[in-house]
Amino acid sequence: DGTGDYLTTPSSTNLSLGTSNFTYETWFYPTVTGAASKPIAYQYNVATIGGFIFYWTAASAVRVLVAAGTQWNIDFTTSAVPLNSWCHIALVRSGTTFYIFINGNLVHTASSISGTLGTASVPILIGGGNGGLEIITASYIAGCRLVKGTVLYTSAFTPPTQLFSIANTQLLTCQNTTIIHNSNN
Repeated sequence: DGTGDYLTTPSSTNLSLGTSNFTYETWFYPTVTGAASKPIAYQYNVATIGGFIFYWTAASAVRVLVAAGTQWNIDFTTSAVPLNSWCHIALVRSGTTFYIFINGNLVHTASSISGTLGTASVPILIGGGNGGLEIITASYIAGCRLVKGTVLYTSAFTPPTQLFSIANTQLLTCQNTTIIHNSNN
């Protein structure tokens, strides 16, 4: 019903990113601009100060935060994203470099980030964050995939219209109208 709904994975070491290379991507379809930033995807551990957050902002933009160790290393906000249109978002870590892509376009690169994105097993929240205290409404999220240990993109690409389980896929869900975890793990 768009009110109070979000998905959460179980806590799992398979989802613990640490200093691993990874690709996290999802499709997002905003239908309204919110009054405040709301999470699209959220994996953040307050205790270890590590993880990432994708927010949908009041300015109709996507904000990506990455904390690796003791601080927010990346706090990047895109230009406005059109309402009522699918938007592909990808965050990639390759060694100490992070890449942020919107619709296959490289929009931000951050280098020399060697810290860990958390060592504890922390769930990924889809459409919610902060333990469910922040929830996105009136928008759609599809095709959420985390590939741990594999860098899928480092330059502009054509976003896939459907995400599949490939080698090292740790999370693949929101593929159709039924919520199913489609990875091999």
